[in-house]
Amino acid sequence: MIRKAFTIANIQLHSWRKNSRVYFVFALGFVLAGLLTGKSMTFALEHQSPVQLLEPFIWTFGDSTSILLCSCLLLLLFSDAPFVTEATPFLLARSDRQTWLLGQVLYVIFATTFYLLWVVLCTVLLCAKNAFSGNQWSRTAAILGYSKAGNYFYLPSSVRTMEKTTPLGCAGMIFVLMLGYSLVLSFLMLLLGLRRGGKAAFLAGLGFSLYGFLLRSETVQALLHLNPTETFRANVLLGWISPLNHATYPMHNFGYDRLPTLQISLLLFFGILLGLFFCANGAAKRYHFTFFGRQEGL
Repeated sequence: MIRKAFTIANIQLHSWRKNSRVYFVFALGFVLAGLLTGKSMTFALEHQSPVQLLEPFIWTFGDSTSILLCSCLLLLLFSDAPFVTEATPFLLARSDRQTWLLGQVLYVIFATTFYLLWVVLCTVLLCAKNAFSGNQWSRTAAILGYSKAGNYFYLPSSVRTMEKTTPLGCAGMIFVLMLGYSLVLSFLMLLLGLRRGGKAAFLAGLGFSLYGFLLRSETVQALLHLNPTETFRANVLLGWISPLNHATYPMHNFGYDRLPTLQISLLLFFGILLGLFFCANGAAKRYHFTFFGRQEGL
């Protein structure tokens, strides 16, 4: 069963070669990475200081807005959920619905991971001319951490983070958090695609992204005009109920506030993904496949 599922996922990935939408999404990912990392490189060049290779990625995707924009491209990548192609009748004839679904889940996991790795690679390549590879924080990071320049340029950098971790460790955790959030979005689209079709999958992904946007601290502050005390309480509440905030590295408890810890966020994403998988398994059993204009009750 597992071997057949991997084969199904591999067939889905190989179909990318003839899919112009995939090339478009990855091209947009490159453009987005360039736009989002621009402010960090501008800051580094203004201070004539090199950065560590992964620092632009850390500063860029330590912000909820960047994570949201990056994940929105997955709406295009998975807009054809539940991925019924010309090869689907052949695959179903040699396996069963559960194996086919597991193959789709593996495809979603691999595709989402490849896309995020591509974004990381783009940020590294775009900043490589003014960067070094050593696993230590740069002087630019120190300037951002010890001054208010980070707030002015909207670049999240803190002394506490630099004291507790390295650029490689910090970037790895940010990547895992982004992956958890992006997989929740992707699994949700797969589930709704199985239940209601491709349009419902796209709308579900759009609604999930809108939910994250509305529960950003900046959005709530702008809409409700909260005072400092109310803002603090709202940030704590939003840190717990918003999946986007769970994916944002600075929105976690590092020992001095009531926000969720990194471990809690990772467990939450795992639990949601497990629940979505079981719901998708039930939906796959009732899904009516349509081939060449006919419905097949396989």
